[in-house]
Amino acid sequence: MIRAILIFVLAAMSTACSATYEMKRADSIDAPPTLNAQGSIYVSVPEDGRYSTKVYAGSGNSTTLAIVAAFSTWATQVVGGVSQESDEEGLAKAKAGGHKYLIAPKILHWEDRATEWSGRLDRVEVLLKTFDVVSGSLIDSVTIRGKSKWASFGGDHPQDLLAKPLEDYAGSLY
Repeated sequence: MIRAILIFVLAAMSTACSATYEMKRADSIDAPPTLNAQGSIYVSVPEDGRYSTKVYAGSGNSTTLAIVAAFSTWATQVVGGVSQESDEEGLAKAKAGGHKYLIAPKILHWEDRATEWSGRLDRVEVLLKTFDVVSGSLIDSVTIRGKSKWASFGGDHPQDLLAKPLEDYAGSLY
């Protein structure tokens, strides 16, 4: 009996110590594109995330910065926007800047919780649409979801949940 309890506790601790991620490509996209590393990328700024009536100020900029960081490993030039913009505005800025690709994020869910004392997990869900700037056509669309570990001991935030899945996503396109 003690052995069964010990196994349960160890299993619970090991799952509580790691964040989980999921990436789902839109059904309308057959396969991920292969991006040209010489083609520069413009990342637009989405509206700030919200949960219920709470708006998380700065979360749009945080999302853009996380995407820029992830893609900078692969692309020669990655530029982030400075203010919120629609897909059309992002395409216009990308075209004016001579960029080959536009990544237009949209925050679908942003939940920052005090997990260490409430037991409620941080959650994030971001839609990433990638456009070919010259044609204006959508070449990829994925949704990235993440939730924090239960044993966070403070300091975790939704933007922290973006780095790993964004790095994986960027790597899959090159």
